[in-house]
Parts: sequence; structure tokens; C-alpha cells
Amino acid sequence: MSIATDIVSLKIMAEVYKKQDVSKILEAATSLLVEEVSYIDWCGIYLMETEKEATLIAASSEQDSNWMQNSELRFQIPGNNLHEAVLVVRSEERIAFDTRDIHTLENLSAALGDLWFAELSH
Repeated sequence: MSIATDIVSLKIMAEVYKKQDVSKILEAATSLLVEEVSYIDWCGIYLMETEKEATLIAASSEQDSNWMQNSELRFQIPGNNLHEAVLVVRSEERIAFDTRDIHTLENLSAALGDLWFAELSH
């Protein structure tokens, strides 16, 4: 299962390190994860306004699949003290993710955070 996640993560990181437009990279990241990893059915990136309020800033589709999920992983996108974000991946499968997925998606979140929050600080 996790080889697909590794491959798509490398594609996304290649875009991240080209230092292109951040919003395009975030949209591409969410879309690629769903398109190329068969067990990821929805992906989104949320900007945390407060502990309980979040704004969806990028998603694989407009429809949040929260109502039909069986598995969900959340990864904090490391940033600065002023901004916090979260990468969310969801699957309709009950047991979809393994430990390698977690490691790969944590690394991807870190790379997205490096790019995104570096741009915000300029």
C-alpha cells in the first residue's frame, strides 16, 4: 500500500523544492494524493484559526468526505507561532494506512510547512 504514497510524495516534494506558487502546490498535493494513492479518497489542508475553527484552504474535491470516512489521518504542518495548519487524508477503507504511510505523510507535511510558512514570513 505505501509504495504509492512514497511515489506521490516524491512528486509533490519535487514541486515544493522548485519553489513555485504555494497555493498551486497545496492544491496539487491534495489532488495527487487522491489520484495516485488508491486508498486515499479525500485529502484537505486546513488553516487553523483557533483550536476549534479551521478554514479549508486546499482540497482534492469541494465535498468534504467526512460523512463517509472509515479511516482518517491528520498531520500537523509545522509552521510558526502565528499560523498552524493540518493535512488530513481520509479513506473509505477501514484499515487503509500503515506505518510507512505515516512516516511519508509526516515528511510531506514538513516539506509543505517549510515552503508555505517561509513564504508567509516574507
